[in-house]
Amino acid sequence: MIEGKRVLAVIPARGGSKGVPRKNLRPLNGRPLISWSIEEARKSAVIDRLVVSTEDEEIAAFARSCGADVPFLRPAQFSTDTARPEDALVHLLGAIGESFDYIAMIHSTVPLRTVEDVDGTIRACHESNATAAVATCVPGKTPFWMLTVGEDGRMVPLMGWDGFVRRRQDQPKVLIPNGAAFVCRVEPFMKTANFYGTDTVLYEMPAERSLDIDTELDFQMCEILQARMAGKGKV
Repeated sequence: MIEGKRVLAVIPARGGSKGVPRKNLRPLNGRPLISWSIEEARKSAVIDRLVVSTEDEEIAAFARSCGADVPFLRPAQFSTDTARPEDALVHLLGAIGESFDYIAMIHSTVPLRTVEDVDGTIRACHESNATAAVATCVPGKTPFWMLTVGEDGRMVPLMGWDGFVRRRQDQPKVLIPNGAAFVCRVEPFMKTANFYGTDTVLYEMPAERSLDIDTELDFQMCEILQARMAGKGKV
């Protein structure tokens, strides 16, 4: 709870991941991937209820063993490859039988994020009186150097020629969502199923805690980075 406002946190965890099969239960440095996110979320000072949203019985059983709540399995229509997790969250909010002021979505695929990042994103939304807040980081490559190909086969700067800035020192700072945390006030979220809008604020995280696992290479990089950070007492 944050100043009398109740917070529901949800970890979406489908069983049918394609890039890294069964990745939510795949061991990351000796523990299933999803356990790292559950552990950090359970440390939160502001989350009132932590739910794992899954259609998978094995994931549900493991999540419960870690202390997360799985009140029911996610319906099939919200569990396909093309289904949006936001729609599953709207369904969950309508079916859970409790009232909350904030909904926080925490992806299990960002295991290096800390509870400070989760609570920081929630506080950013509440303290700014914004509709939503999204965790972000500085991208590895700036979009001001990105190119696309025109119809004539020639280069076209993605940001347009006016935005094609060559010196890094001259480029404006940019941020990208990293998947670590998305927060929204429940009332507008039930209408839009969206964390993005003109009244969304950004919470910046360091890049080293922002790795989002989508591929086998991501998984291997995360194992190395997590082990190195743990050796320094940072995870």
